[in-house]
Amino acid sequence: MLYRFSRLGSLLGAGCLLVSCVPSLDEGTPHKLGDSAFVPGEAKALAVLKTEKEKDEEFVSSLPTFEDPGGDLGLRDLTNMAVANSLQFAEAEGNLRVAKARWSIIGEWSDPQFRGGFDWDDVRVAESSGGPGKDTTRRNEEVDTSIRLYPPNPFQMRAELDKAMAEISFAEFALRQVGKELVVEVRRLYQELQFIQESIRLGKGLYRLEIEEYDRLKQLLEAGQQLRAPVDKQRIQALGKRGIASSSKIRFDKVRSELAALVGLANPRRISVKDVPNRPIIGFREDTVTALSEMAFINNLKLGDLDRLQKLAKGDLRAFKANRIPWVSFLEGGRSRTYNERLPVNDNWSVRLAIDVPIFSLFSKEGDIYKEQIRSYQKQAELYQKQIQRSVASAVASIKEARDGLGRYDRETQGILADMKSMEAELEKFSHQRADLLHSSNLTSLGRSRERLAAEQAYHDALLNLEEIIREDIEKVFRNRS
Repeated sequence: MLYRFSRLGSLLGAGCLLVSCVPSLDEGTPHKLGDSAFVPGEAKALAVLKTEKEKDEEFVSSLPTFEDPGGDLGLRDLTNMAVANSLQFAEAEGNLRVAKARWSIIGEWSDPQFRGGFDWDDVRVAESSGGPGKDTTRRNEEVDTSIRLYPPNPFQMRAELDKAMAEISFAEFALRQVGKELVVEVRRLYQELQFIQESIRLGKGLYRLEIEEYDRLKQLLEAGQQLRAPVDKQRIQALGKRGIASSSKIRFDKVRSELAALVGLANPRRISVKDVPNRPIIGFREDTVTALSEMAFINNLKLGDLDRLQKLAKGDLRAFKANRIPWVSFLEGGRSRTYNERLPVNDNWSVRLAIDVPIFSLFSKEGDIYKEQIRSYQKQAELYQKQIQRSVASAVASIKEARDGLGRYDRETQGILADMKSMEAELEKFSHQRADLLHSSNLTSLGRSRERLAAEQAYHDALLNLEEIIREDIEKVFRNRS
């Protein structure tokens, strides 16, 4: 009996040993996934020894929160509020949690099967000393009990672990990229508000200048002095009735409402718009496009998804190959006890196992499907990388063009203002002509300021377009490369 027990223990132990070849959730060894490593049990890994309540509490605490400080909200507050209220961010958080939950169930044993049986037979036995009718009946009984275990296939588990790690890696990556995308969206709308506000300010200055010139010319006209140019009184009055920069104000309110809707703010008037952004002028090296393209490859959500699909296809291919390896289908240990007239007379112990023999799957072409999927995803990734590289090159070219345009514009403006200042000095003795020139100079200065504002906005928009592609703050990128 002891010998039979030892045989059962040996077989079960062998099965457990094979299963233990697959890394468990609380191992500290990094599981390689392409060029990345995922270490369960560490800071950003799975909480494998925590209760469900602790996991829920940890998940809730990890969600971004925003405490409304009250009053006006600047760019930083608006960005934090957008992330905290974002449906896309919450969805990405949920996907990450689901991916980790799927990881946790890999390698779980299926429930065992308990089996039992009861057999009996009645045997008529004739009494040797008795006459007719003296026969007796004896009952023989047999009780069978067994337990059947279904050990998981370690080769298939390895494939499932790879697929689960790919899902977790992509979910974490997508979570970061959704946050970066929100930052760019908020900054773009806020930046547009800054330039519209500055345009309104310059428009007010131009309006005041025209009113002042109208008053000056009106006084000269009333004094009986001859004017070189007629006073366009109707135009000034029409401008006063129309209001100052009304179209820009409507556009400002529209963009502000869009920004409030994006971040989840009920009252758009709480958005505080600062002065025009003053981002530095960026200089580029010969390898800039290549370096920025590589950064865009790393942070691109579409490329990350293609990489995930490629790893999942590789996991399916590995699982298919694992099915072609013989493995234990089940292990069963049992006991059979025989009774004669309710007295145990015999005990039988048994150990059984079943092995799946992949005869027909050796000829299956299913693996070709996964190989074609892998090649397709690789080809798509290559084409998409080329598209990203072209987008980066175009964005860099736009930044260079806007930057050079600003430089030319400033040089031209300095020349124009210098010429006007020289003419103003020459006409100092002629008060009327000097006043006309001064008015013309102020108009030119304001007009050039509005034109330069448009050039500045083009430059800042070009920077944002590049940041949207590479998913990084451009100042940090070039500060790290300097």
